[in-house]
Amino acid sequence: MFDITKNKIITVNRGDSFEFNVDINVGTPMNENKHTMLDAERLYFALMEPNKSFEQAILVKWYDKTAQNEDGTVTIKFDPSDTENLHEGVYYYQIKLRAIVNNELGEDEVTTIIGKTKFIIFYKKRYYKENIV
Repeated sequence: MFDITKNKIITVNRGDSFEFNVDINVGTPMNENKHTMLDAERLYFALMEPNKSFEQAILVKWYDKTAQNEDGTVTIKFDPSDTENLHEGVYYYQIKLRAIVNNELGEDEVTTIIGKTKFIIFYKKRYYKENIV
């Protein structure tokens, strides 16, 4: 099971495969400005425990411009191994665009695409029929 609300809250059963699309909007919700990634840019998805920062993420996925389709969308994909060892409960995720630039300060430019948002994991028991000999 996977669900994402209008507010971008994600709900998933632990250990399930799922995917969702992200548009890179560097504008505002009212004045969208879709962005096409450049060679030196990466889109980062980070999953954090409550009260932890982006840098303390327990799961990080990144995508370069080859993952962006012609509409400017990037598909964030999850395998069972990404959540199968996590406990049931509320986590948070963020998505950021990072550009590696050579500016005066030597710092990369970072744009938050989706701010800290709930990511809820449920535990669904799976029953297997045992072979009795």
